[in-house]
Parts: sequence; C-alpha cells; structure tokens
Amino acid sequence: MGKHMLKETAELWAFGAAKVPLILFLRPRVVQVSMERVVLTIPLSRRTKNHLGSMYFGALSTGADMVPGIMAVTLGRKLKKKVAFALKEFEARFRKKAEQDVTFACSDMAVVERAIQASSESNERRDARVRVTATIANGRGEEEVATFDMVLSVRAK
Repeated sequence: MGKHMLKETAELWAFGAAKVPLILFLRPRVVQVSMERVVLTIPLSRRTKNHLGSMYFGALSTGADMVPGIMAVTLGRKLKKKVAFALKEFEARFRKKAEQDVTFACSDMAVVERAIQASSESNERRDARVRVTATIANGRGEEEVATFDMVLSVRAK
C-alpha cells in the first residue's frame, strides 16, 4: 500500500468510529499533511468495489470529502481555533474507472486557511472553494480518474 502517516490515519479512523462509520469501513490511509497539501489513499478492496470491479462512486465521493475535512482540522490546530465545517457544494467529474487504490489530493490549504481566518474575525461562516483530484498509479506516474469541486463551509471560534 505504500507509506502513510500512522498517527494521522489513526486519528481519522477514530473520528470515523465515533462520528462517521463509513470512514472507518473504507480504511483510508493519510499519506501527507502539510501546510500546502493533504493526500490520502483508499484501497480498492471488497469493501470499496462496485459490481464492475472498480471503486464505487460512494467510496470515491467519501475520499474526496475527507480531504477538506482534514485540512480544516489541521488548520484549526495550527490557528488554535475550534473549527466547525461541512460541505456545502459538491461537483464531481469522473474520467475513467478506478480499478486500483485511489489517491485523493488537494493543494488548496491556503484557501481554507483564509476562510477560517475570515470566519474567526467576523464570527460568521465563510466558504472555501477547493478542488480534490483522484488519481491511480500507472507505469508512468499518476493518472487522473476524477476531480471534485467543492465548497467547504467553515466557522471558527
């Protein structure tokens, strides 16, 4: 499966066990969390496959949903703010069947940080438009299987 961040993965699974059981069921692995980008992988398995042998739409959507959530939590810790967040809009474009493990990545950390800071100053919800890209590995690198454009609504206290 490759390398993943054990502590961050354990925290995500604990959140899943307590709040969103589907997360725990899918067994995502956090690969990278930095102040620029978040990356996680969902393995293609019996749990995540559809009847065609590729990753199920629901698993792909859940993977895309988790990335901005991890961003909000990470930035909340950095800024020492309690951040409530939810997806407000979700648009997906599927380009090919995902017939192996899928990696989800987003580099819009600065966009989410600006929304959290604006919310903290105004004490109102703010929106952050982010794009998550889903890829699979091929012999030449990564191949895009889907993109997800979302609006993450945040409120910071």
